[in-house]
Amino acid sequence: MNPTPPDLHHNLRLRLEYEPVETIKPNPRDPRTYSAAETRRVAKSLATFGAMPMIVTSDRVVLSGNI
Repeated sequence: MNPTPPDLHHNLRLRLEYEPVETIKPNPRDPRTYSAAETRRVAKSLATFGAMPMIVTSDRVVLSGNI
C-alpha cells in the first residue's frame, strides 16, 4: 500500500511587508564583502531599478535578496 503524500502546498503563505531598512539584520553566515567601487555600483543600480524583494527570517535576518 502506498500512502498518499501530503499536499506540499497546504501550508505555504506569502506575506509581503514593507519595513524600515534598520529592522533588517545581515546574515552573519554570509561571507560576501564589497569594495567601495562595488558598493557604488550597487547604489547606482538601486537608484536606477529600485529595491529588490528580500527573504528574511521571522527574526529579520536576511536569507536571500541581498546583493
